[in-house]
Amino acid sequence: MENILIIPEKKPYVISSTNRERIQLAKKRSDAGKQTNILIKGATGTGKSEMVAQVAANWNRPFCIIPVGGLDSANSIFGRVDLEDGATVFRPGLFLQAIQTPNAVIHLEEINRPENDKALNAIFGVLDDTSRSIWIDELQELIHVAPGVTFFASLNEGFEFIGTMPLDVALKNRFAIKIE
Repeated sequence: MENILIIPEKKPYVISSTNRERIQLAKKRSDAGKQTNILIKGATGTGKSEMVAQVAANWNRPFCIIPVGGLDSANSIFGRVDLEDGATVFRPGLFLQAIQTPNAVIHLEEINRPENDKALNAIFGVLDDTSRSIWIDELQELIHVAPGVTFFASLNEGFEFIGTMPLDVALKNRFAIKIE
């Protein structure tokens, strides 16, 4: 499988000293091979997505964005089953490739906007500090998160954001570092 993750271009970016310290902590954890999950909350237009891209650029890490808003089932984040020449084949998705890319920065964009409220259940093991893996039936394989992978999740919270849902406590607790 060809790697399609890229390292973003560095751009000037302003960040508060408190959030800079949290990002530095995340880098130390990631460099040490520890589970590193960061949750970013903020209003629309405050630079959440750009922050994640600039972290990847400054850390010189491969980067991808996984738009959670389109997820409609628990396994759709990993890939899809297609029909090819009369046979069913599994086509791995970007998320599956990203979690297997050492030192990747993965942005779970708008994590509280999946089409189905159960769609994120499948990634609990990937985000968990004890498992960091997922069994993929279609591949008959246990896929482990590569060393140094850092997960960022961004969200808008509040009644004014139509189509969002409260973040499940079990999911929220998998993000040790929080940035607002």
